[in-house]
Amino acid sequence: MATLKVRHMVTRRGGYYFQATAAMRGAGLASEPLGRDLAAAIARAEQLNALWDEIRAGQKAAAQRRAPAPGSLDWLAAELRASGEWQDKAPRTREDIERAFKVILPVFGPARAAAVQPAQVARFYEKLRARGRPHETAMVMKWFRYLFSFGLRLYPRLVPHNPTLAVRVHQPRARRQYWQPEQVRRAIRQAWRWRWYGVAAAIALAYDTGLRPQDLRALTPRQLLADRVVLAPQKTDHLPGRDQPRAFPVWPETFALVQKYLARLGAIIPADQPLLRSVSGRPFTSRHHLAKQIRLVRRAAGLPDDLQLRDLRRTGNVEAALGGASAPQLAARADHSIGRGQAILDVYTPATFEAAKAAQEARRRRKPE
Repeated sequence: MATLKVRHMVTRRGGYYFQATAAMRGAGLASEPLGRDLAAAIARAEQLNALWDEIRAGQKAAAQRRAPAPGSLDWLAAELRASGEWQDKAPRTREDIERAFKVILPVFGPARAAAVQPAQVARFYEKLRARGRPHETAMVMKWFRYLFSFGLRLYPRLVPHNPTLAVRVHQPRARRQYWQPEQVRRAIRQAWRWRWYGVAAAIALAYDTGLRPQDLRALTPRQLLADRVVLAPQKTDHLPGRDQPRAFPVWPETFALVQKYLARLGAIIPADQPLLRSVSGRPFTSRHHLAKQIRLVRRAAGLPDDLQLRDLRRTGNVEAALGGASAPQLAARADHSIGRGQAILDVYTPATFEAAKAAQEARRRRKPE
């Protein structure tokens, strides 16, 4: 027989009792006996629960209406969100900042920015490091520093210093993983075998074009042509013209695979809607959705656990570099400014024995007899 459960109603010595929590008691609701009649007890418990729901809704609305104190970190974060600087940032960047704020503001939010001291930030940083998540720690500290920088630039009287600059943040090693061509083919075959045609197309497009995962998820049929993809990448170097649509070459076999995927999908996707869909026909609006399906495909194909979709972007650069592409060509392929090209190549083109061997052979060709 199923047990009927009502919030905050408990049974004691054959009778029913409403047990108020500490928060309820603080709001004026008290615990009370509900008698032995089950129907009457449920009715009274539901009445008290409804009253508590109204109180909580009022508390939440009041908290939302309560403006943070000027000069506090909560206030500074609100000012940032309302700024044009915030609107200029890519959606993924704003998502990263909000993730950092969920860690920072519960600790420093009510504090005045002018009162935050370097030693406090250092203790905060050490606690983050102790959690053993170096990439997340570096990300939080990056946007903590940025928040103070924003305040220092716009509100120097309220934010007179940036205490985060006194903390030396350990930068985690950049990812160096890249796929082998056969690993890419195995992943595509596995996705196709499972009839996850959209996942197979995503892997092929990522490997071919070097597009970032967020750009792949937002890609529309209108942006895919027979020999190229034309879009304005969500993440740019913020230089003049970098927010304009750009063309990324597409191999004929990749375009053919996408056409096969569309035929198997059995539905016409509107020209301005996301091209890549899951087996249910829904777009991969969440990065976690697509990443999870690729992780399952990768494991089924027997590929290493450390390979990720984003590593296909680096993979293409490694192959292009080994094929003799120049630094400006590789920077164009990765959608970076030429000024940043060489620094980007240090991350996206790891040193390999093949590259070193090619350099040695080039040296021998130029060496006088």
